[in-house]
Amino acid sequence: IAAHWLWSFLFQPSSQITRQDLQTYSPEATQLLHRLCAKRHWKFPTIQKIDSELPIIFSYGWHPRYSQLVVSQGLLKRLKPDELAAIVIYEMGHWARLDWIFFSTHGLLLQACHRAYWFFAQAGKERPILIKAAAGTLATVSYCIFWGLTKLGCGLARTRTPYRDRTAVELTGNPNGLVRALAKLSTAAADAIAQQGYTPPLLESLESMLPFSLEESGTSVQHYAWGAFNPLRHWLSINQPHPPLGDRLYTLGAYGRHWRLKPSLNFARLQLKNGARTLSFSDWQDLLLQGGAWSGLIVGLGMASIMWLVGAIATSLDVPLLAWLYKDRSILVGIPLICLATGQLLRINPFFPDIPEELPTSESQLAAWKVDTTLTPLKNQTVTINGVLTGRPALANWLGQEWRINSPQGSIKLHHTTYLGPLGNIMGISSWLGRPIQVTGWFRRGHHPWIDIEHLRNCQHQIKLAQHPIWAAITSLLPLSYGLWLIFRGG
Repeated sequence: IAAHWLWSFLFQPSSQITRQDLQTYSPEATQLLHRLCAKRHWKFPTIQKIDSELPIIFSYGWHPRYSQLVVSQGLLKRLKPDELAAIVIYEMGHWARLDWIFFSTHGLLLQACHRAYWFFAQAGKERPILIKAAAGTLATVSYCIFWGLTKLGCGLARTRTPYRDRTAVELTGNPNGLVRALAKLSTAAADAIAQQGYTPPLLESLESMLPFSLEESGTSVQHYAWGAFNPLRHWLSINQPHPPLGDRLYTLGAYGRHWRLKPSLNFARLQLKNGARTLSFSDWQDLLLQGGAWSGLIVGLGMASIMWLVGAIATSLDVPLLAWLYKDRSILVGIPLICLATGQLLRINPFFPDIPEELPTSESQLAAWKVDTTLTPLKNQTVTINGVLTGRPALANWLGQEWRINSPQGSIKLHHTTYLGPLGNIMGISSWLGRPIQVTGWFRRGHHPWIDIEHLRNCQHQIKLAQHPIWAAITSLLPLSYGLWLIFRGG
């Protein structure tokens, strides 16, 4: 109920877009909104504008009568009239559903945590060491809460998106307008990330409420091929607030073909090349190995349940030889932990293959890898690439939230882990921000492309090593040891 005032307090919009103002931006949007509101007995929506060049559109409220639609100046400048109409109707499609109320509240919690994170990260700069440490700690804790809340809403945010796509297409009759709008806005967001060197705070804090995912960009259908045709695309997006953009654009194109419309992005040729979008037996094998710990946990829970059931039957039949399986509850915890750790250990060698000592630079292959529909994180490519290291300010990056390399092939996210874990990010590569570096590691293609760092080299030939395999082994041995201890202790 308080969302109306709290959101307005947080964003303080610069102006309100009246029906006449909207008419100048998009007559189609005005006409469609009037028709939609009349059909559903809603009042014409209040549209607030914020002065930001970022592509922003979201809405909040608990009832269509007490709702707000927020757009940015950057979005209004980038979209044509039919594209603006499509994206506005997409956002209005949330209003008749209960998930909209959830995200109006959930988004407020995310805003509070994320703004606290950036406040402490900025406030601690140029301060004495104790104040800086305290500010960094508070910023890190705030970010952890923000991250946890974001993952809590990922499933619902991802699930509702295809339904709102379909609603927007039904109301506008123009799937091509929504295709172009989504492609333009996601590209604008990716450009903003590359230009700033890290994800702008406003985009990150609002990602689950935006109609598009970050870092997916392109000017042709080829750039969206992975999201449209990789068989594991949905499984690899399970921790993301949006499904792959390529899959959404492919589906919207199917709506257009059904209505005999000329598609803005034609996936027909790519579909002939890539074939079915379903999982084969080898894909399931890759998925199980990719899951590692999760696959092991599921197997372990199954084994423990079967053993417990056998013990329960043996107890009822008075068979002492097997009855202990029912009485020994450590089996139910120890076996799943052992299988979880085993699954993680089995994944380490395929996930981190050896890198040759003399590896040529991989700039020429990078563009092809980004659009290769067969790549998954498990099917990695060893890579050496030159560029400039960018990332978040030091106090905002204690957990290594975002390192990137800006190269002629674009901005790519980096994952860096030292012997000291998070402490290594505090003491490690922050001093190299803004400097030319060479990254050697493993290129991976999932929902977003990224590189797991093996080592970094600067112009003075100084080298900083990353230790992903070491930490993967450590995080596996801990549950393995605890599981074995529970089994041998019994209970």
